[in-house]
Formats: sequence, structure tokens, C-alpha cells
Amino acid sequence: IESGEPYRISDLKINGSDLISIGFKGKEIQNELELLIAQVSGNPNCNVREKLLVFAQRDFEDIKKSLSRYKSKNFDKKVKKHLDELIDLGLISKDSEGKFSLISSLT
Repeated sequence: IESGEPYRISDLKINGSDLISIGFKGKEIQNELELLIAQVSGNPNCNVREKLLVFAQRDFEDIKKSLSRYKSKNFDKKVKKHLDELIDLGLISKDSEGKFSLISSLT
């Protein structure tokens, strides 16, 4: 490792608090910090606060786009269809509160 080259998360010019302000939560913070250290390792010129914030913001937007695909109405309809099929097969039941219970084990 060259002198001054970042190789630990603590060497980054941003930290978890910066990522929280962007919108990262929980394990996403650690994952993003590890991704950023991988990006700047071998290229210490990228370990600049403003650059890292841009990288992190881009990554956060990518995560949000990916999650939005799963929250679409089409996805909800598919899940409901599969749950209805499981009810019809007698494998699960749904109570008056909308909670599902396993009736039969799949063995």
C-alpha cells in the first residue's frame, strides 16, 4: 500500500453520518462505506469529500430505483395471486385481520 493511500473505512473523507444524511440506513451504511473504500483504493485522488458524496448519492439513487420496482402495483398483484393460490391449496389461511398462517407443512 502506497503511503497515504486509503485502505480502511476510517481513511475515507466521509463517514456514516454523511451517508445517513443522504438517506442510507442500517446495514446499507456499512455496505456503502466498504464499496467506497474499494473505489478509492488504488486511486487516492478519489478520496475527496465532494467526490465521495457524489458517488454515495448515485449509489443511493440506484438502490431506490431497484426497490421501487418491487413496490409496484404489478408486483403486489403477483404476490396476492400467489397467496390466493396457497389459500386455495389449503396451505395457508388468512384471518379477519389479514394475517396469514401456515396450515400444512410442505414435506
